[in-house]
Order: sequence, then structure tokens, then C-alpha cells
Amino acid sequence: MEYSAFKKWWLKKGSPGQKKTYQMYRKRCNGKPELKFLDIIDYTKRAKKETENNGFYDDSTFLKFLEKGETKENLCNYFNVDLQTFLDRIKVLKKSFNIVDIGDIIKLEKNIVIKNNKYSLDLNGESKVIFGVTSDNHFCNKLQQLTFLKSFYRLCKERGAKRVFNAGDVTEGHFKRRPDHIYEIMGGKIGVDDQADYVAEVYPYEEGIITDVIGGNHDETHIQNGGADVLKRVANQRNDFNYLGNGSATIQITKNCSVRLIHPLDGATYALSYSAQKYVDSIQGGEKPDILLIGHHHKAMYLFYRNIHILECGTTCGQTLWMERKRIAAHTGAWIVEVTFDKEGKILRFLPEFIPLYKMVKEDY
Repeated sequence: MEYSAFKKWWLKKGSPGQKKTYQMYRKRCNGKPELKFLDIIDYTKRAKKETENNGFYDDSTFLKFLEKGETKENLCNYFNVDLQTFLDRIKVLKKSFNIVDIGDIIKLEKNIVIKNNKYSLDLNGESKVIFGVTSDNHFCNKLQQLTFLKSFYRLCKERGAKRVFNAGDVTEGHFKRRPDHIYEIMGGKIGVDDQADYVAEVYPYEEGIITDVIGGNHDETHIQNGGADVLKRVANQRNDFNYLGNGSATIQITKNCSVRLIHPLDGATYALSYSAQKYVDSIQGGEKPDILLIGHHHKAMYLFYRNIHILECGTTCGQTLWMERKRIAAHTGAWIVEVTFDKEGKILRFLPEFIPLYKMVKEDY
């Protein structure tokens, strides 16, 4: 008997103590219980802890109180715990859920909170750096291309890359407002736990390579559906998976060079460069990055515009029927980029190479 089933049975029996629970369980199993005595004791202790303090230790119960938002003081009083115990509980949940602080209010936020995510990366004064670029992998979509992505990571390692930048939509997510979307998802891989565990297990790993990743609109559906951040959950299981937040992130890689990853929300355009140009035109003065990596569009393109090296990052997922009906092409592949800097950390040379994928592999799970 699994713990969840045991707890449900235990609650129905009135939450008895350890000794009585064991006696009742033996009787239920006609003297031949599946669980050993020590297992019963452990399960009983765990169930008791989760149900005390008005459900403070039960995730689903606790999170319901956070959906509308409440002050820390009121929550501590309701659950009858001190402030530090409460904050420790929140710290653990923030590793998996989109919990935000609004002044003194704590809330499980199902809307996407836009943040100015900024980071720095130490290149140890290197004058040349090689990195990979990928986007829109759509893991758990039936048309995902896992074989190609693994070979791409191997190539990155052979070329000497130590970082791969991923511009979002790592997972397929689940658009509940699109009833047909469920048929594009691999069987048994609909929920946030299923998709997070699958990505953590199969996402390519090469020793010495770190993946810096942002969330895209497909990843964000898990937040909208239940407040759970799928990429936080992946990052909790993978030391090589560096999650930078949703939508966009800017990384300062030298004193005079920054890389911005962005997963915009616009749609496909007639001209490949139109979306990139309009975005660059909209950037406030003094805020322009030196390298711009754009996801979402499933297009591949290099453009040098307003002194910015721009890449449309492509995709490693085949063209879905939904895309075909919308007349949206999928440029499948990924990039390897070599950048040379001068002594001040400014870009001297930018050499992008697109690694194309021409033939899709069916059921590449």
C-alpha cells in the first residue's frame, strides 16, 4: 500500500494512534499486512504531522490558503506556528511553486509576474568564448526531437562550449483553454510533476556544460493552471540546469558585453526579421544588450541591427498540426556561437553557426 492510500484509510478510521493503527491494519489485511510494523509507524507519524496544525504540513491544504493572499501574521495565527517555522515552510514551497511576497502578504500567484532578471557570469578574463543556443524544445510534445538535442550537446562539448543558453518553452505545458492541445502531449505526461520529472531525467547532460534557461509561455501554463513552476522543479533535480526566471533574463558576461534571452508573446510574422527589429526598436536607451537570443517563434535567423547581434534561436520540435493549420513553419535546429572580445570585453568578432535538423524522428521519447 502506498502512503497516499494509507493516509486516506487512516483518516477514515479517525486518525488513531500508532499501536491501534497497526492492530486495525492487520485486521484489515486478515493478519497478513503488506506493510511491516515499522512502515506502519512511519506512515502514521507522517500522516499525523501532516494533519496537525490545520493542515500546515499538507501541501494542498496549505497552498489553498495562499491563493487569495494573506498576511504572514494571520497565517501564523491560523496554523498556530511561530514566524520562523512559517517562513521555513514558505522557503521550501518556493522551490516548486510560484509564491510571491507583496509587502507583508504571501500569495500563490497563478498569473505571470514580470521581473527584471539580471545576472552576471565570470569568464575568467577569456578573450574567446564558445556557447550553444537552443530554444523551444517542447519536451512531452509527441514531436519532440530528443535525439537531435543530445547530439547537439555532444557537439557543443566537442567544440569546447561550457554554456548552453535556452530561450524557453523547455516543456510542452498544458493549455487548458485549447481543448485539442491535450492530443499533442505524450501519454501520461500532462501534469507539472510528470513533465518536470521527465525533463529532469532525459534532458541532455554533458560534463562541464551548464544550461542557462528561461521559461516560455508553454512552461508558464503550469503556473496558470496551479501555481507550480515546472522549471524550478527541474532545476531542483539537476545541478547543470540554471533557471533564470520567466520571460526574459540578461546576463553580463564581460564588463562591456551582455546577453539577453527573451521569450516574447507575439505571433509569427510575414518577414523573419520583423519581430526582432520591432523589439530592438522598442528597447529604452542605455538598456540594449550586445547579444539578443529570441525564442518562441520557432525560426532561425542571424541579424546585426543597432549594434546588437540577434539570433532567432529555432526549435527542436517538429511542426505540429496546429502550426501547420496556422501556416507557421518550424526551423528545426540549434546554434553554436564563437565570440572574440578585446581587452575591454567588447565584441570583436561574432561567428554564429546554425546546426540544422532536416529529418524528424518519430516518437523520439
